[in-house]
Amino acid sequence: MLKFGKKQIIVLMVVLAVILLGVVIWTIFQKSKLPAKKEIAPPEITIKEPFTFSAVVSGTNPENNFLMIRPISNPKREIKVIVSENTKLIKLEFPIGLEKFPKETEFILKENKITIKDFKEGDRVFIKTDKDMAEKPEIDIVEFIQIMP
Repeated sequence: MLKFGKKQIIVLMVVLAVILLGVVIWTIFQKSKLPAKKEIAPPEITIKEPFTFSAVVSGTNPENNFLMIRPISNPKREIKVIVSENTKLIKLEFPIGLEKFPKETEFILKENKITIKDFKEGDRVFIKTDKDMAEKPEIDIVEFIQIMP
């Protein structure tokens, strides 16, 4: 087995320290030579806020799958609402006559699935879409249309 003296151990430690210091300095020097990383911002995710409004049906066209409505907020304006196969059509109804309920009673409205043929002129409706219909004469992506009781 090899025997080392104190001087040899100290020399060996100094040599290892110099080598380690050289590696650290070389690494820092190499990193400074590399071009700076360009930060790439993640793509912005836009969350579509639902747009809902109340209206009155002013006309129906079941053959071409659209309703004509007049928003409650602007009854002079008429908007064409295109009904797709993804649009939910619902009629809300009271479970029984309102006159049988005391004023404090809470109840859940019944939701009945309907077709576009069930809409008639004068029905009050509630519409939900993810497109802002401001100043647009037509809405083509509608999540649901509810006939209000």
